[in-house]
Amino acid sequence: MSSRPTTTVGAAHESISMTHSTKKNNYAALHAQLQELDKNITKLQKNIQVTSEQVPTFRNLESLHSSMFLVASQTGKDEKKNDKSKKS
Repeated sequence: MSSRPTTTVGAAHESISMTHSTKKNNYAALHAQLQELDKNITKLQKNIQVTSEQVPTFRNLESLHSSMFLVASQTGKDEKKNDKSKKS
């Protein structure tokens, strides 16, 4: 007698059915993941669009902060000069 198990037609059919069921479940899971990916890509595109619209405002803000820093720096230098001249 051989040591290999014998497969009956019913067992083979059950195996094919399980494979089909597994494939079906895998495709369903893949479909759900693709839908989530599509949703995330859409959200990313919206965020990129909003960011690109805000870039000019950020540049203006950068100029404003630079100007304020320069004025504060100059004011500090002027005060030091005034303090030195008062002490002299």
